[in-house]
Amino acid sequence: MARREVIVRLLNDPNESVVIDLDDVPKDAEDCAAVLQAELAPLSAWIETAEAYARAGDARGFETLMEMVCAPGTFRLDDIRFATRDASERERVCVCVCVRWSRRRSVTTAVGFGD
Repeated sequence: MARREVIVRLLNDPNESVVIDLDDVPKDAEDCAAVLQAELAPLSAWIETAEAYARAGDARGFETLMEMVCAPGTFRLDDIRFATRDASERERVCVCVCVRWSRRRSVTTAVGFGD
């Protein structure tokens, strides 16, 4: 089976790139987030990396990336790459967040910590 990965081209040298192995994500999601942010990675790279953390069972890693995706200023509205993105990518962000929080809510309710 082929390895899944995200390839992010470096801003200063488009011939070079950083590869994030989605089947074996780094322990520290903040390191991934720093690279994605510094290199102005496309939204799809953020989503795929966040989903990889969720698949690995790392809820905190998933939340770290999704919080940064949803934070004001992560993507500038005047950034041409953001403006031309397919609406389905933005919808995918919403779905990821909603599914994760609804699962989290059902778990906390099941163990008696919900409302």
